[in-house]
Amino acid sequence: MASSPYGELTRSAPLFLIFCAYAAGVVLAKIGLFGILFGLAGIVLMISAYSRRIVGPALLLLFALIGGYGFLAERTASEPNRLRSLIKNAEISPRRPVRFTAVLVDEPRTAPDGVILHLRLREIRIARRAINASGAFRLSVPTKTILEEGCGVSKLHAGNTVSSAAVFNREERFHNPGGTSIDDVLDGQGIDATAAIKSCRLLTIVSTESTPYSYFYRFREWFVERVVLTHDTEAAGVVIASMAGTRSFLDSNSARGFRESGTFHVLVISGLHITVIGGVFLWLFRRMGFSRVSVFFASAVALWGYSIVVGAQLPVLRASIMFTAYLVSDLLSREGNPLNSIAIGAMPLLVWRPQDLFNASFLLTVLSVASITCFALPLLKKIRSAGSWFPNSGQPLPPINRRWFLELAELLYWSEAAFRLKLSRSHWKCEVEKSMLARRFSDGKLQLAMRFVFEAMFVSGVVTLFLMPLMVVNFHRIGIAPLFANVVSGAEIALRDIAAILAVLISLIDVDSAVSFAGMCEFLVRPFVTFRGLAAELPFGSARIPIYSDWRFAIYFAYYLPLAVLVVIQRTWTPFEMSTKNATRLLRGALAMIAVFLVLVVSHPFSASRTDGLLRVDFIDVGQGDSTLVSFPNGKRMLVDGGGEGNFGKDSESEFKPDRIGVGERVVSEFLWESGISSIDVVVATHPDADHIQGLEDVLRNFEVGVVLASGDDRDDPDFLRLVIEAQRRSVPMVFVREGDFMNFGETRVEVLNPRLPGSSEKVNSDSIVLRITFGNKRILLTGDIEGDAERRLLENPSLVRADVIKVPHHGSRTSSTESFIEAVSPQIAIIPAPVVSRFKHPHKEVVERWISCGASVYQTGFSGTITVTTDGHELRLNTFLQERID
Repeated sequence: MASSPYGELTRSAPLFLIFCAYAAGVVLAKIGLFGILFGLAGIVLMISAYSRRIVGPALLLLFALIGGYGFLAERTASEPNRLRSLIKNAEISPRRPVRFTAVLVDEPRTAPDGVILHLRLREIRIARRAINASGAFRLSVPTKTILEEGCGVSKLHAGNTVSSAAVFNREERFHNPGGTSIDDVLDGQGIDATAAIKSCRLLTIVSTESTPYSYFYRFREWFVERVVLTHDTEAAGVVIASMAGTRSFLDSNSARGFRESGTFHVLVISGLHITVIGGVFLWLFRRMGFSRVSVFFASAVALWGYSIVVGAQLPVLRASIMFTAYLVSDLLSREGNPLNSIAIGAMPLLVWRPQDLFNASFLLTVLSVASITCFALPLLKKIRSAGSWFPNSGQPLPPINRRWFLELAELLYWSEAAFRLKLSRSHWKCEVEKSMLARRFSDGKLQLAMRFVFEAMFVSGVVTLFLMPLMVVNFHRIGIAPLFANVVSGAEIALRDIAAILAVLISLIDVDSAVSFAGMCEFLVRPFVTFRGLAAELPFGSARIPIYSDWRFAIYFAYYLPLAVLVVIQRTWTPFEMSTKNATRLLRGALAMIAVFLVLVVSHPFSASRTDGLLRVDFIDVGQGDSTLVSFPNGKRMLVDGGGEGNFGKDSESEFKPDRIGVGERVVSEFLWESGISSIDVVVATHPDADHIQGLEDVLRNFEVGVVLASGDDRDDPDFLRLVIEAQRRSVPMVFVREGDFMNFGETRVEVLNPRLPGSSEKVNSDSIVLRITFGNKRILLTGDIEGDAERRLLENPSLVRADVIKVPHHGSRTSSTESFIEAVSPQIAIIPAPVVSRFKHPHKEVVERWISCGASVYQTGFSGTITVTTDGHELRLNTFLQERID
């Protein structure tokens, strides 16, 4: 066994080393340390004059320089006529329609709320000036517009050229630490902007020329329509997502179940999905007895055909290219190192778009393919060779390993029938010693079942191990549920997909029979759904955790160092040779380091921010809504409101609730995770307006919460009822507070000034919880959405509302912030939680002017992003995520 992992990689995977060097250069350029490479280059040049051994490292350094330069060149490159550049340079306004001409690159995709068109821009008109523009965008056409105006959107086909006027958008909606950038999201999808059309009558067909792929796309849309016709809403959404790559039909409950069990990837046509599909094709054609060349072409054609049918989006293309590279390597040499295949597939993608190295989709694709093809499958092959061994010319000696390992391998892979058949065809006779269990279960159905479960669990475990840091950083999810749920969900999806295909075929003869058949199949998969849900409820089944920031983020990179050593050890290890002492020590060291980093990633002991004796209040930018995090000097935390999406899902006429990630998950929770927070002592729901309370359901689901405070028990409100149900499910007590209640957090006092009694006001807004926080001689007033009547009642004792910092009532609406109230508060700082463009026109101009006139510095979350106020009890300090304020 090789004693040096670097030496082994140099001999067996030189292309992979080059890929790693290129990627290292990109990383150094990203974090501003590209100059270090030039310093290293100078040192290497001096050493190379005296030693030829430096040639290898010098070559790797050269590729690192190329990678760093490529990243910098891509970042500074400017395409003035590209859609994203036109939006960034404010030549296109996100609030004004612009005329465009574009080519449809995909068939119109049907969604429950309309039709989605994927277009590639050809020309755009700005101020009567025609510009030959480029870039891709996604245009949404609402169902209401199509039905009312009788548009023929369904007559469009891929390749058609269309012209219309639309509003393009690439704006960040929320500006907070830890928030997902809209640039990253759109770039990951391979599009420059989203667009909305005011009237589909404006959409005209310029050319009816279609692409050769149009027929594939039409077949997909026909299949989607048939699935919707024959299945119930939940089943149709799952089948369409897993088979057609369209998540528009996926309902929120189904999606949540897959997310909580860590198996959402089985629904997403992406890197891991394509890897599994490719593996199935490869296995199938090999089992059919195809030659190596035929296996290659059949697998490649099937994989790329499937990729085209599901839309050939950027993540799908990445995975297809990488798996094709693996197929090429498998064709040329069965003994070739799969790491080279990974490099062959990933390197062109990284050279084309160096910034993709920081794209979650790209990394998940690379690591999922690498973990399966470079570690899981080769190691399973070696375990199989040990378990199925009997004397032969290629390997006359038995495997040498620990007894428990050999007994497990034999139990899974020993075939007594194959051994006897071999003996019957030989001129010699012998017997081999096998365990009693191996002989008992040999060639039986139970052995096949155990083999399937073991291999599925093993591959699932390897993928989970390799993807863990990425899952934590990008999805904040960890747990053992995926180990079990991946197997069950895979079987569930396979059964559903096969049943859906049969139901679609039956529907060609009789729709009613197809519906009955689909319903029966749904009954059969219910146990799988139940088991998937139970897996998430296991102890440590599925948990949400914060991430490391600053220099501590390096822990996620260091996690992969012992994993790389383990891959090299697996590459050189064979069950038929005795391991050396050095190899054993290296293996134990690698396993110990993996265990250490697992503990550091899972338990995140260094992520939580330390107490510094200061009171800190973060006014989070949640758009049209409210959410405020109060961190007390003694380390306790209180979250006041959690934002929301207005009336989304509240008054909807349809029972279908689409899978949309709400503000509580993608904004508030992300902010808390970025801050290293995993628990909240007090959650306050000031009142049951959706833009305040809706996000708290996600907060309860994602964090350990001590208690929920509410203004009243309003269970007639759907959002409040969901909050109550989630609190009961998590065993979180809910307490209703009123004027006079108070809490002490060390030296900080939190007093409830409103409501006088729960439900005492005719207006829900005026029943909002109002909190006064006192620390030292500084006061902060959090006012919810109280209106003028509540303000006048509070002024019965004007000294109570005197504050240094106020969260302006009701987002700066003219129904609040009366002159007498403003005069009584007389703050230094006034914070208005409202977006740049509010559908309610918040904040109203006259309100802002009144607060400025009283001498307050006025800040708005839409302009400033997260606004942070800190105090030691004597002085105030204010910081904003964006350097803007209202003057």
